[in-house]
Amino acid sequence: MKEDPSRVGPPDKRLRFPRSDLVKEPHISRRIFLGGGAAWAAASMTPESILERLANVASIGSDAPIDKKIEKQKALDAAIAAVQKNLKDPSVQDALAGNGEAPFSKIFRAIEIPILPEHLIGTSYDVTEARERYPVQFGLHKNKAAAFKDRLQITPSDSRDGHAEFLSEEDGGYGNGVFWENKHTLLTAKHVVNSFLLGTGWTPPKNETDIALVDVGATNSARYDDCIMRDDPRLTNANIHGSFVATVGIDPDSTKDSTGRKTYPGVAVRMNEKLVRALAANGPLDPLFMQAAERSFMVVLPPGEAKIRENKKWMPAQGMSGSPVVIQRADGTSALAGILWGAARINEGNRSVEVMFFHGIDDIRTATKNISVAKLP
Repeated sequence: MKEDPSRVGPPDKRLRFPRSDLVKEPHISRRIFLGGGAAWAAASMTPESILERLANVASIGSDAPIDKKIEKQKALDAAIAAVQKNLKDPSVQDALAGNGEAPFSKIFRAIEIPILPEHLIGTSYDVTEARERYPVQFGLHKNKAAAFKDRLQITPSDSRDGHAEFLSEEDGGYGNGVFWENKHTLLTAKHVVNSFLLGTGWTPPKNETDIALVDVGATNSARYDDCIMRDDPRLTNANIHGSFVATVGIDPDSTKDSTGRKTYPGVAVRMNEKLVRALAANGPLDPLFMQAAERSFMVVLPPGEAKIRENKKWMPAQGMSGSPVVIQRADGTSALAGILWGAARINEGNRSVEVMFFHGIDDIRTATKNISVAKLP
């Protein structure tokens, strides 16, 4: 098995990605994610009947009759429960520990399920409110001759004050973040901040995670208290492994939804040192990537999100760096489970599986206790 990961970052989609593996991919759709039912079934430990049931309910909307909504909820529950059962299989647990040959092949067979954002609508997993409330786009206009303060744009996902004008991939680069604990502190990925603040007197924190805090000042602070995410002490990394999570962010590229946002749903699995070494078995990895990956969770991405685009030098997922990863509470509200910092393509056999990495809430707590808050110049 050949495994060839590539890290996401920095948020400027025109920088630092090799022009290789050029594959044209359409937008995220039912056709590419659900169309290959036989291929999914052949690769997955999850019973084919569950995958077919999942495919059949994707188009059931929030205005559907109650019996259809119940059908959709049960199909999603069954798919997630099947993955959680797969993760308890002794051979999968051995692979999760980094043991044996080709551990990622076994892990992917256990966790791959074709869940789309539309599957979540109208169910207990629906993250529409979180997607429209919490992400904050953090970026620069492309006019490099202008002063930093004139190039900077911090745009919350919340649009109660009017339609949000997000930076596009043709602008100067962007990532995501979330207001954390108060209205002026943005929690994001360290490489997002590096891209914007290096050369301004800011010193990157020397922590082992890709996490940073930014004081955005009064002008850019959160306008509403309910757009601020706060630490839920009941949630730990132990709760996240094997749980269904969703990454929500602002990324107006070719695979965005109609609002310029994206949602990456999936079941999270914990990485560790031995698994990261398995990633590096067939070629060297950036030591900083390895260091961060050891303290991360992995989720399978929709096809195409971690592939270099034709005629471009970036991955579609690249602008999602710093996006919040949420887990739904029993009362329907969202808790912060992590921050997305990277993505990769992992080739195994005759196919590639695209994945994202995020730091879990315990790693965020540790990192934010030991780093200073960056101030915008």
